[in-house]
Amino acid sequence: VDLAVIAVQLAVATAIFVAVAAPFGAFGSWWVLASVPVAVLTGMAFSVPVFALAARLETDSGFSILFRFVMTPLMLFSGTFFPVDQLPGWMQPLAWVTPLWHGVELCRDASEGMWPGWAGAGHPAVLLPYIGVGWVLAHRSFARRLLS
Repeated sequence: VDLAVIAVQLAVATAIFVAVAAPFGAFGSWWVLASVPVAVLTGMAFSVPVFALAARLETDSGFSILFRFVMTPLMLFSGTFFPVDQLPGWMQPLAWVTPLWHGVELCRDASEGMWPGWAGAGHPAVLLPYIGVGWVLAHRSFARRLLS
């Protein structure tokens, strides 16, 4: 139930962003509407594993570490602000395995009305395991915590 609430919040926030930015000509196509489910999928690829982490933490200091050493570099090196091909060659594969890079690529294509091609099918194929593995870990962690 909690994950459904997060999914709805992600969908509403993304829809509001699209509705506000569209009148200003921020998007090249109506295909930007496809970015709403992509953003939900990307957001869930982050929130579900964080649920698993939250179930294991005894204090909130783990979140400081998560945001300082994982989330901030992820934002910087996932193609959100500049293309991944500008990164050194050894860093590019690191960006390609992050869920954010896959979500950014799909949302960019949608906002410009470009078909991502068959390579675009690989993006959800990376995002879905983050959600699935995160859900299994979260379920086990919460069950263990509630039963102990």
